[in-house]
Amino acid sequence: MESNGQYVRTSRLESFIKFSSDPIWCYEVDIPMPTNLPVLEQAKYLFEHSIVKECNLATAKIYGFTKPDDMIGKYIKDLIPLQDFSPIVRFVESGYEFSNEEYLEVLSENRKRNFIINVHSELLDGKFVRCWGQQKEITLMKATEEKLNALLRLSEILNEISRVFVFSKAEFITDAVQFALEKIGEYTSADRAFIMEISQDRQSMSFTHEWLNEGVESAVLVGQDLPISSMNPENLAILMNDGILFMPDSRELPEGSWVRGMMEKTGVRSSLSIGLRDEGNLMGIMGVVRVHKKYEWPKESHNLLSLAADLISQGMLRARSELVLHAKERKLQNFYSEITEDLMLARLTQESWIAKDFPNYNNVRFFSNFFPYGEIGGDIILYDSPSPDYIDILFGDISGHGISSALVSGIVAMGFKKHSDSRLSPKDLLKALNTELEPVMGKHHISCCLVRIYHETREVVFCFAGHPPLLIWNTQKKEKIQSLIHENYPLLLIEEWEGIEIKYQFQPKDRLFLYSDGIYEVENKDRDGVLGLEKFLVMVDELKDFNTDGEDFLTSVVTNAVIREDRTIRDDIALLLIEFT
Repeated sequence: MESNGQYVRTSRLESFIKFSSDPIWCYEVDIPMPTNLPVLEQAKYLFEHSIVKECNLATAKIYGFTKPDDMIGKYIKDLIPLQDFSPIVRFVESGYEFSNEEYLEVLSENRKRNFIINVHSELLDGKFVRCWGQQKEITLMKATEEKLNALLRLSEILNEISRVFVFSKAEFITDAVQFALEKIGEYTSADRAFIMEISQDRQSMSFTHEWLNEGVESAVLVGQDLPISSMNPENLAILMNDGILFMPDSRELPEGSWVRGMMEKTGVRSSLSIGLRDEGNLMGIMGVVRVHKKYEWPKESHNLLSLAADLISQGMLRARSELVLHAKERKLQNFYSEITEDLMLARLTQESWIAKDFPNYNNVRFFSNFFPYGEIGGDIILYDSPSPDYIDILFGDISGHGISSALVSGIVAMGFKKHSDSRLSPKDLLKALNTELEPVMGKHHISCCLVRIYHETREVVFCFAGHPPLLIWNTQKKEKIQSLIHENYPLLLIEEWEGIEIKYQFQPKDRLFLYSDGIYEVENKDRDGVLGLEKFLVMVDELKDFNTDGEDFLTSVVTNAVIREDRTIRDDIALLLIEFT
């Protein structure tokens, strides 16, 4: 008979499963499956013969049902219209176990969802009987990641095009234009990317530059001396006013119209084009086309075409008049902050680079806080645990504000994770980041410190890259705060960056405090101006003697530095307190 204690534990477990926000389930095959069948045959068997024996409300909702009873007792094949068996194949190949496995679920009508899943199976006498699973949907996170990657790719292409035009001599401007069309054509998945220029007498227009995808015929010969007077005045007005001319399907245009005739003459089914302008005067058209299919050009194609048009226009003007392109490069550099619809994405993305939930260790506790400035900034608190013996923490501040800084934060986060997992030393990790990112980051740099904590021994290794001094004190000793710093260049300022590692043995009750420069750059114009690093250090030295826990200490730092003195925040504020127990 089940004891009272066992009954309580069982009830707690059932309540946890029932009310968990994550789908939790148990699938059982109607007839135990021999595990010596071919892998694909096992995958199909599991899908066709598995019955839902247990599931919680979260499982029911994620598959479109209102309650668990709608699923329990029914076959998986009748509940989930799975079209792709590859996740089940991987499950079989992994020995019927999944641990934090990321997989893509493809349902009917090509509906796709991303999950992180954990599965434990029960085998009996060499046969598969049942499995328990827990999964978390990450579709939105994957979509955000894909959006970020698209923005990164767009910025990389624009940077490449900009650099080519800036450094190309006028006599080689045709090569620069061809390079730009190739990049634009590949990014937009076009069959052809082209430029048409207006004649000097402004009576006709001709194809002058063209990039072709494999197997696509050229339109240059048939696209010469086309009379401008035949063009639709409304279309001309759109092109002259920096607008984009979008023709998704030539067959939907009026018969006999000049645009439809031109598209059919050059073998085009769908097109996207924009005017090339010289201070308001139309000098030509740049566009991309699809030859055989109707196509809804995505927003990213519109953005690239719009931004690249200005760069190419100015490059071609310089070839004619030996003008430079410095003003237009400034426009490119301001590109990120001008895309207001992406600000929210960047803001959400940046907040994900501020770690709040650290691993639990016996000898170390972490407390972090983040106070964003009105604009999007670039503060980061990242961690990775590539080894059970230590944790890597990257605490830093990326220069600048706006979407570009948030994008750089994302690149740095991915690079940090990759190199930390490679188990490089702290100085080699930062050096690898600098080597990888310095050629492509342009105007940005990173002031940071890499902190590697061996949590069992409390030994810590530091490597500085232009970061303010770290502060160390013991909560049981009435001693002044100790500053720890090594003067060094920030990352991405120089090509050959070298770091130095500093080792420090912490004791129980020691505290380590890291902060971004935003906390001491707060300002009160009517009184004492900017707080400054020196006054900030004095303030922290006074606050350390109050017997407060980590969260209260961080709150008191912000209260005394900002709120109590009515100072204005001019930059993001990131704070991290590490307590050794």
